[in-house]
Parts: sequence; C-alpha cells; structure tokens
Amino acid sequence: MLRPLFTRALTTQNSPTAALYFADACADWIREGRVTRHAPTVFTSATTRLVIRHDARAGRDSRRRRHVYLIDDAIDLDGADAALSRYWRFKLDRVERAAAAAFLPGAAAVVVSSAALERMIRARAPDAEIRRLDPYWATPFSDLAHHRQGGAFRVAYLGSQVHGPDFAPLAPMLRGFLEDWPEAELIVGGGHGGLVGHPRARDLGAMGWRDWRRALPTLRPHVALYPLAETPFNAARSLNKLIEHAVVGAAGLYASIWPGAALAERAGAGRALGSDPGAWRAALDLMAADREMTRGMAVAGGDLAGRINDASAQRRLWAELLEL
Repeated sequence: MLRPLFTRALTTQNSPTAALYFADACADWIREGRVTRHAPTVFTSATTRLVIRHDARAGRDSRRRRHVYLIDDAIDLDGADAALSRYWRFKLDRVERAAAAAFLPGAAAVVVSSAALERMIRARAPDAEIRRLDPYWATPFSDLAHHRQGGAFRVAYLGSQVHGPDFAPLAPMLRGFLEDWPEAELIVGGGHGGLVGHPRARDLGAMGWRDWRRALPTLRPHVALYPLAETPFNAARSLNKLIEHAVVGAAGLYASIWPGAALAERAGAGRALGSDPGAWRAALDLMAADREMTRGMAVAGGDLAGRINDASAQRRLWAELLEL
C-alpha cells in the first residue's frame, strides 16, 4: 500500500509525455471509447494496456493480457542524470526506473523517443521489439507576425524546473546581453529568471503542463534557447524542442550535444553551439542585429517542425500496437 501512495505523491495529474506521444494525436479514440484513459499515463484498448513512463495512478481495472511501454528519458545510461536536481534524480530512480523494471520484461513492444534511448533499451532487453516515435503537438504553429512588428527583441528560455543546471551557465551572458541591447527582453521558464537578475528578464515561474501549453502562443519570442549540460540524459532527449519553438515562432539556438541541433542547423532553422557562453552571445548579437535573418530562421524552423509533427504516424503505430 505504501508504494502506490508514495509514487502518486511524486507524480501529477497531467503528463506532457502522454499528451505529446498519444493523447493529442488519438483524442478521438478516447472520446469515442475505443481507448480508455485510466490515469494520466495509462490507456487501454480491449486487449492492450499502454503505460507511458509509469502507472503510478492507475487501478487494477486497467490490467490487460498484453502491454506496451513508452519511455522518453534516459534511465540506464551511465551518468545520465548527473545534471539533474536531487529531487529529480530521486523521482527518476523511484518512479521511472522502478517502472522500467516492471514493464520492460514481457512488453509486447517498447516505444522510445530517440536513437539513444533505442540503444539503451536494446542493451537491457536485446530481444525486445523497439519502435521510435516523435512527439506531436496539436497546438497550431505561430504565424510569425511578431517578427514583422519591430519593437522589443524577445529571447526565451523555455525550460522547466528541472533545467536549472542547463540554464545557469548562460545567465551572466544573458544579463550582459540585456545591458548592451536596450530593446532586448528575456522570458525565462521554470522559475530560473532570478539567475539573470535583470529588470527585463521576465520569470514565468513554475507552471503545470496545461498552463504551460496555454501560455506558449502568447509569448512570441524571436529567439529561443536550448542549452544543455553535457550528459547522456540530455543527449538522449527527443526532438520536442524543435516543435515547441515552432509553436512560439522562434528561431533556435541549440546545444550541439543534442541531435536536434544538427537537424536545425542543416535546415537553416537554428544554430548548434558548444558550451562556451561567448558563442551563444555572439549568435544572439547577430540575430538581434539582423532581424530579417532571424525571421528566415524561424520560417525554416516551422517547416522543419512540420515535417516532424506527424499525427498520422502516431495513429498508425498505436492502431497496430493497441490492436485496434
């Protein structure tokens, strides 16, 4: 009894992973009763149980003769969680790692969100059927009108509470950027704005998933930052930020350790940068000085995200795996 209560306390009523990898693309199946939602991360068809990350809030009525398991974070790679906070390391161990131990054995299929996670699962379960899947956002992409309006030049960091160690190395650089560019504004997610300590750094605070996705289209940044500490956990992340940046209408600056950075650079949709804050500052200076170039990168970013953001691919996969 204690373990279910304990894991419920470490989880929430809303799951971004469930929305982006199943519930957004397959919402009509849930409405029509073809699929039943038992918990934020647990869904069933007549024959199959889908567990997304964990089943912390699901009851016995969700059990089925077969199950499919989806994971979108690195839980096994050596040193994967080194840059996470103590709380998030604790949760990763007590919830996600415990769920993997329970659901990887016997899974009809394992669905992962990156090539690194595919390798991770293959090392643990050599005989598993593994499928890769990109996220899908039902939220419309930005029309990019803010790129033609002049005025403030907005830079955004769209990280959550967990990303403090990723953002912190850029904070002094961003404070200097705001000082040198009076028209610049900074939007900071996850409650990390205090690290910058500047009156034009707007802190969005900690937000739940539903509030976050409602807020995103209103932010209208010109550039969005995705710095990442150099850990296996971060290198295994999905391509989600490419789509999220298209939702807000921003050109992207990305940590080069992340596979999406190379995709963005090849598409002309962003820059892949190393860990030196000076390189990030130089890129920001160029983008602030040439807004037409920045707008062109945002246009290319929307095109790239549109190729990734594929509801039909998700629906085909889930129709097969849930035996619909």
